[in-house]
Amino acid sequence: MMPNLREKKQEMVRKFNRSAIYDAAVVLFKEYGFDGFTMQQVADKAGMAIGTLYIYFPAKEEIIRYVGDSLFEKFYISVTEVTKQGSALEKIELFSKCFFDFGIENRALIKLFEHAEIANNRKQKMQMVVELLRNIIKTGTAQQEFIKVDPDKSALYTLSLLFGYNNHIADIQDINPGKDAKSIVAFIKPHFTGIN
Repeated sequence: MMPNLREKKQEMVRKFNRSAIYDAAVVLFKEYGFDGFTMQQVADKAGMAIGTLYIYFPAKEEIIRYVGDSLFEKFYISVTEVTKQGSALEKIELFSKCFFDFGIENRALIKLFEHAEIANNRKQKMQMVVELLRNIIKTGTAQQEFIKVDPDKSALYTLSLLFGYNNHIADIQDINPGKDAKSIVAFIKPHFTGIN
């Protein structure tokens, strides 16, 4: 059965309100951290009554979880999209560039989440990212672009390299996502191809 006009309008209002809450919370997180703001501030910044905010999120922790989940979803959709085409090495390069772009764009939020050690199903989310890399590696091996490597360990090594590079190099110098993604691929290419 097709949703009627009223249901469509209600869904649009829900999406708009959740988006406004997300945007408001992000600004407040960056300014005050997770503990330094109130639900009233979120409602005010989102342009809604406090009662409306409570309909969507009964507690501040739920807003924090929602922002974390939304942040991960944006990242995962991005890396999934960019890795649909190309050779396995090209996919890893595109994955790396997307990883760096996302890290630069969301650095303050990512650092807040890491500092607060908010789990937000972190293990499950990391498994999804590892699985994406693992599938790229398995495809590269099946298409004989890669030598036989352990796809699970190779995915973990690659992801660890990206996290380390993103977290530590960014503290020393600016990251150039395109150039640095190429450097990462040049560094790991011998592992996958057996060719220096």
